[in-house]
Amino acid sequence: MNTKGFTLVELMVVMTIIAILAVGSFSTFEGSKASARDGRRKADLETIRGAFELYYADEKAYPVSLPACNAALKSVDGNSTYLNKTPCDPSNPTTQGYQIDSNGTTYTIGAKLEREDNMVCLAKDCPSTKQCDYCVTNP
Repeated sequence: MNTKGFTLVELMVVMTIIAILAVGSFSTFEGSKASARDGRRKADLETIRGAFELYYADEKAYPVSLPACNAALKSVDGNSTYLNKTPCDPSNPTTQGYQIDSNGTTYTIGAKLEREDNMVCLAKDCPSTKQCDYCVTNP
């Protein structure tokens, strides 16, 4: 009897190898997505910092709050726009993922990151009573 084909054991070995490779690539892909969202959060904080500094140059004070997600940051008289759309959290685009403490003369803006290797803030540096891993302050 001369039959050609694979044995059940050979097929099981191949399917196991494919499953292991699939799981490994999926976890790597998820980690890459989390790193990309963290990078976006960091870039958003720098964008907000720039808008706050422009606001300060005109108004001689920093904003005391951050506008809602997708809302504009405008001057007190409404004639100047410093931020057309306030950034939203990358993992949930309908919410504001950024915390702020500002008294008009100083500010700290923070965000909660997903990956521990991206964290740079200490809890004492974050906006009060908020939890964040990355923050920017006025120079």
